[in-house]
Amino acid sequence: MNPWKERFAWFWYNDDEIFRFSDEDFDRKAAEFAKNGITTVITFSSTHFRWNYRPWWPKLYDVLRRIVRACHAHGIKVVEHHSSQLTSAPKDEHEWELVEYSFAMRNSSIDSWPGLRERFADFPEEYKPWLQIDGRTGTPARSNYMGWCMCFNNPDYRAAYMEYMKGVLETGVDGVMNDDVQYFSQSCACPHCRKLFYEQTGYELPDPEHWPAFWENYADPVYVAFRRFRLASTTAFYNDLTAYYESLGYHHLMRPNYISGILRSNWSSCPFETAGRTWTHIFQENYVSAVRQYSYPEFALEMLHRNAMASRSGVPSMSLFYPERDDDYYFTWALSRLWGQLYLATRERGDLNELEYKYRAFEKAHEESYIAPKRNPDLAVYQSAQTRDYTQNSRQYIDPFLSWTQSAYFSGIAADMVFENDTADELERYPMILLPHAAMLSDEELCRLRGYAEQGGKLVFVGECGIFRADGSPRPVQEVFSALGLRSGVNEEAANGSGTFCYAGRSVELDDVRAGLTFACGDGAEALLCTDGKTTAIRERCGTGEIVWLPDVCANPIHGSYVSDIRKPVRERANMPASPIPLLRRTSGAVLNALLGGVRLTVESKTDLLSSAYTVEHGYALHLFNIEGTLPDHAITVGHEDVVTTFAGAYKLPDAVTVRFEKPAAAPVREVVLSTPECGTATPLSFTDDGKTLAFTVPAGLFGGYALIDARV
Repeated sequence: MNPWKERFAWFWYNDDEIFRFSDEDFDRKAAEFAKNGITTVITFSSTHFRWNYRPWWPKLYDVLRRIVRACHAHGIKVVEHHSSQLTSAPKDEHEWELVEYSFAMRNSSIDSWPGLRERFADFPEEYKPWLQIDGRTGTPARSNYMGWCMCFNNPDYRAAYMEYMKGVLETGVDGVMNDDVQYFSQSCACPHCRKLFYEQTGYELPDPEHWPAFWENYADPVYVAFRRFRLASTTAFYNDLTAYYESLGYHHLMRPNYISGILRSNWSSCPFETAGRTWTHIFQENYVSAVRQYSYPEFALEMLHRNAMASRSGVPSMSLFYPERDDDYYFTWALSRLWGQLYLATRERGDLNELEYKYRAFEKAHEESYIAPKRNPDLAVYQSAQTRDYTQNSRQYIDPFLSWTQSAYFSGIAADMVFENDTADELERYPMILLPHAAMLSDEELCRLRGYAEQGGKLVFVGECGIFRADGSPRPVQEVFSALGLRSGVNEEAANGSGTFCYAGRSVELDDVRAGLTFACGDGAEALLCTDGKTTAIRERCGTGEIVWLPDVCANPIHGSYVSDIRKPVRERANMPASPIPLLRRTSGAVLNALLGGVRLTVESKTDLLSSAYTVEHGYALHLFNIEGTLPDHAITVGHEDVVTTFAGAYKLPDAVTVRFEKPAAAPVREVVLSTPECGTATPLSFTDDGKTLAFTVPAGLFGGYALIDARV
C-alpha cells in the first residue's frame, strides 16, 4: 500500500482485553477499526513499561497474537509499541498515587497482576546491573517517569531485549515501535559506558566528586565528546536492532516513530534524527497535557521539523493528538491536514472509534488531495542541531531561532526547514534561507552556504551566527564574513532602539531593535537598517544572489504550550499570557515579508485564518483553517474542557475570503471545488487563472473550521 494511504489508530489493550476478552471480542474491536477505514493500528497498554512485566511476557505475547489475528482478518496491520527500557518504581506516597491513577484512567489496576506491586517497590536484583548510572551519585538514574531506566551499552540488557523482540516478531506483527531509546538524568556512567567512552575517545569520565564541574561544561572537550558518545550509543542501538530484525528475516517491518519535541533541546540524546532513515512514518507527539487549541503554535514548529525529516526519507509525516470530544477531534484532525501530515488520535484512556468515522470517511473521499502533498515554500529556516546540542547556554540561540520561525509561519509565509547536513542541491530548492542565531557553523557549512548565495539564493543571517566552529572553539564574526566573501566590516558593539527597515522599496517601522553587532558597509554593500546612528542590517551581493545580515527586531517571544496535566486526579487550568503572535507578525514577520516581496499564497479575510497549498497529482490542494479566538490578546486561563467554538455546532464564517495562489506551473486550472466535513456536498467556486495566478473568493457561510479546496488542472 502507498504509505500515504495508511490511516492509523491506537489499539489499546488493558485489563479487559488482557484478562477478559474472547476471540469474538477482539474481532468486534477490529471490525470497528475497519468500519472507520483504519488500515494500521499501533498497540498501547498499561503494560507499556515492559520490563516490570517480564514474568508475564508469555501472557502478553498471547494477547498480541490474538490482536494480530483479529486485525489481519479485517485487513488491518499491527505495529507493536512499548517502552524499550523504562520501568515504574514509585519512591514515595505521591508517586504511588500518580501511578495508581494512571492505571485507573486506563480501566486497569496494578493488583490485576499478582506480584506486580512488589516488583514496582523492589526492582528485581537480576536487572539492577543493567540500569543507567547517574554520574553525580554513582547510583541508578531516575527517569522522568518515576522509575529506573536501562543502559543501551549493557550487553546483557541488549541480549535480553533482542530476545524479547524475537518473541514479539513471532506473533506476526507487521511492525514495531521501540520507544524511549534515551538517556535520563545525568547518565550514563556505568562501567560499560565508562569503558566504551575511553576506548572510543581516549577520555575518562569523572567520578561523582568531579562530576558537577564536568556536566554541561561545553568548554570541556571531554564533556562535548561525552554528549556525542551518548547520541552515538542510542543511534547504534537502533541500528543494531535493525540488523537483528533483518538477521531474522524481517526486512520490511513498519517502523513508525515519534518524539514530542526536539527543536528546543535533545537533552536525552534521543536518536530520533540520527536514526531517521529507519522510520517508515515520521511523526510528532503533540503531547497529551498540552491544551490543544492554544498550544498548536508550538506544535507547528515541530511540524516543520518532522515534515523536513520525512521529505528527506521519502516517507509520510504524521501528527499524534489526544482529543476527547468531537470539536477538538475536528480541530486537531484539520490541523494535520493543514500541515500536510497524516493523523493519529487517541484518548489517553482508550479508543476514539465513535468519533473517527466522519473524518476518516472524508479523508477516503478526498484521498487524492492528501497523498504525498508537495509544499510550495517561500523560504526555508536553517536548523542547526550542532548549535542546539553543543553550545553553552544554547537556549540563548534556540529561543530566537524558534521565535523567527514562528513569526514566519504565522505571517502567511510557507516555511520549510533545512538541516546542517543538507546538500547544496537541497538548499538550492529554496529562494530564501533564514538562519536565526545559527551559532555553531562548520567551515564546510559556511562554504556550502556561500555557494547557495553565489548560485542565486537569498541568504539571511540573524544575530550571532557562526561564532563557534564545529569543535566548539570561538570564531570572530569578521572571520565568518570573510568565509562568506562579505566585504563589510563588523563592530561587536550593541545598538538598541528604533529604526526603519528598508528593502527594495519596502519598509517596516521597528521600535525595539536589539543588535549585538553593527556594521561598516563595504564596497557595494547596502545599509538596510540604522539604529542609534549605527548600521544594524546590511545587504551584499554574492555571485548572482545576496547575503543579508539582520539584528533581532523584538525580544523574540515565543507562543509556547500551555499544560493541564490530565494524568493527575485533579486537573488545574493553565495560565496563558497574551499571545505574542500579533507582535511577531508586526516585526520579524513583516521584515521577512519585505525581504520576500510576496508569497505564493495570499488569503484576505476578516477572520484569522491559516492556510497552506500543496501540489498533488490532480493539481493543487489548498487548506483554510480557522484560528479565530485561539491567539488571545490578553491573559486567560485555559483547560482541556474549553470547547473550540469555531469547530463546534453550526458556526460558519460570517464573511467572504479572497484567495490568490501563484501557481508553480502554468497548466490551466479547470475547476475549483470547496469541501468540508461540515457539509456532505462539495461547492464549485468561480475563479480566474491568468496562467500565473489562480484567484477565487470563498463566499461567507460555507464552512466554520476547515475547508479543503481542490484546484484541478
